[in-house]
Amino acid sequence: MAGKKLILSLILFINIFSFIFADVVETSAEKIIENNEELTQFEERREKISFGLDSEIEELITNIIKDEDFEYGGDLFALFVSTRNQNLKAKIFDYFIAAKDPLLKDYALNVLKDPFDERKSIVNKVFEYVGVLKIQEARDSVINLLLEEDGKYVESAAKIVGKVGILEDAAKISKLLDFGVPAETKLLLIRALGELNAVDSVETLIALAKDSSETPSIRMAAAESLGDINNFEATNALVALYEDTDANVRTSVVKALAKKTDENSKAVILNAVKDNFYKVRLAALQSIIDQQLEEASSVVLYRAKNDSENVVKHKSYEALSAIHSAEGIWYLLNLVEDKKKTETDRAKAASVLLKYNFDSTIEPIKSVARETLNDKKQIKLRYALGKEFAKYTNVAIEDICAAYMLSDDVATKGTALDMFEKNNFSSLRALVEIMSIDEKEGANQKKAKNVLDRIERSGTPSTESVSEN
Repeated sequence: MAGKKLILSLILFINIFSFIFADVVETSAEKIIENNEELTQFEERREKISFGLDSEIEELITNIIKDEDFEYGGDLFALFVSTRNQNLKAKIFDYFIAAKDPLLKDYALNVLKDPFDERKSIVNKVFEYVGVLKIQEARDSVINLLLEEDGKYVESAAKIVGKVGILEDAAKISKLLDFGVPAETKLLLIRALGELNAVDSVETLIALAKDSSETPSIRMAAAESLGDINNFEATNALVALYEDTDANVRTSVVKALAKKTDENSKAVILNAVKDNFYKVRLAALQSIIDQQLEEASSVVLYRAKNDSENVVKHKSYEALSAIHSAEGIWYLLNLVEDKKKTETDRAKAASVLLKYNFDSTIEPIKSVARETLNDKKQIKLRYALGKEFAKYTNVAIEDICAAYMLSDDVATKGTALDMFEKNNFSSLRALVEIMSIDEKEGANQKKAKNVLDRIERSGTPSTESVSEN
């Protein structure tokens, strides 16, 4: 009898358990179905482009550009064709400019042929678009507008003529400089001469750069244009011009000399690292980066340790890493590990080390990041390092991505999702899929879903861990 009761109790327990388990499974399934019915960010954005208010779409385009999410060219092109709202048209141009998408090329070329009946705001966007995409077919129209008597679009044409023109156009530009054009237009024309490598205009540019009666902006533009021109005379003039008393002119001279590789130019650049004016020092450091001047290691390291301007100090960090200075890299790694240094300095040092020396510095930087996961006092550094890791597609960040993903902090997990999206680590995919259906994840639930959706649509290849290869 007792045995029969035990069997009945066991059957009853099994039935109750089965009922409860089935209910849990059904509930979970319903949640998954409900979650899957929610639109992804991509779908939401396409829907808003199709049915949203003009003001909503303008705001959306701003966010799309900010996110560099350039998947909506077809949708926005269709809207551009159909809308009569000129402000919205201008905003759509912003998208195509940022995306460098040629879909509006034919429209832009037609506008430039006869822009006078178009709204000026649209024409200005057309000029910007043509300049950014360097649409050479626009050259004739741009030259015509540059020389147009009413001058309505002279400034806009001057802004891009160096990008779409050819060397033959330099003579026409030089003549315009003699006609007393407005200061802003003059500035743009001077820059165009540099962009066109106008060797025949070197004497004109040297005269403008030396002329102390000219405004600093004109002299600076002339100096920088000389840097763009491959000419020995231009280089000698720049070297001599570094002695100018105007610090802004010296800054432009150093920027220009970054494009010159002779010994005299290098000597000026190295000397400029010690200039009293911080902008000159900044320009010199950028020139050292551009030219990979390894011989600058000692003076740059001194500036990294001692410069009073943070912006110069941080640019010195970058220069040390860019020229692969052994002593400089050692200094920067110690700085990243030093808890007595500011989080800003440590994060900046880590950023430039990864940018130029990823393979040799990733492990010690990951070690610092792991320490921050258990230290709320270093949370800003944790976030900063996470954002840096998220820039790279490399199996070396798989373990730190996992560590960030297992954090209880919402923002830390969100940063892990950024790392995952860049790499699509196969070992972490299941974890991200769980996050995408777990309501307890809050904002990261939707972010995980959108990350998986973008990976699927973009075809991001799966990154296998070292142990799987």
